[in-house]
Amino acid sequence: MRRILGIAMALMLLCAAASAEVRTTGNVNLRTGPGLSYNVVDSVGSGTEMEYLGETFQDNRGVDWYKVRFKGMEVWVSSRYSTLIEETTFMTPAPLKPTLPPVVNLNVEVEEVSGYYVKPLEEAAAEVGLVNYQEVSSEAPYQYSNDSLILGGWGSVEYIELTGPGYSLFGVQVGMKIEYAKALMLQAGLELYMERSDVVVFEHRADENSIIDIEGYDSCINVWVQGGVVTSLDWNTYTG
Repeated sequence: MRRILGIAMALMLLCAAASAEVRTTGNVNLRTGPGLSYNVVDSVGSGTEMEYLGETFQDNRGVDWYKVRFKGMEVWVSSRYSTLIEETTFMTPAPLKPTLPPVVNLNVEVEEVSGYYVKPLEEAAAEVGLVNYQEVSSEAPYQYSNDSLILGGWGSVEYIELTGPGYSLFGVQVGMKIEYAKALMLQAGLELYMERSDVVVFEHRADENSIIDIEGYDSCINVWVQGGVVTSLDWNTYTG
């Protein structure tokens, strides 16, 4: 039984959350609420340490107030005369990194192509080595392609599609586990819009280089999935 209790306590310690305190930097009043209009319940001097209760409120002057515990009372103190100190008591073990290989085609040299978006189409195709050209009836009527990559658009690259090995879009490749792909897309600053078993859709924020801006976004990326593995990706400019 002692051994079981010891293991349980050890697990509790490993999972302990970070604690924090507020330390005063001068003489300051403690109030019943976060602002000068609230009643003073006590006063403390510089260097007083109080338990931080996890709430911060900003008043109409832009001053932060911390909720603390002092002599059993829950009170508020101004950040003008105090400092919030984060203090980790026990470290939570870092999650283990996945050991599965992220890509099926591990021996293929990969070229990142997200940087070609909104570049001049003909120039981008030449840089990436695409020679097959065709006019198609779609939102990207002029396209350069090979067996794994399509760049398309009008005068600029408004459409990028990955259908095979050798290229990546924000680090994501065909053949990659969808868990890795989602993590890379989010890390790149894309926003998850919709997720199904066969497709995961991300939106791309508009910026000064965007061709169009619809409610803050200029395009979306469809990551197509089969059996938990990425089968293709296409990046489309929104047309409104």
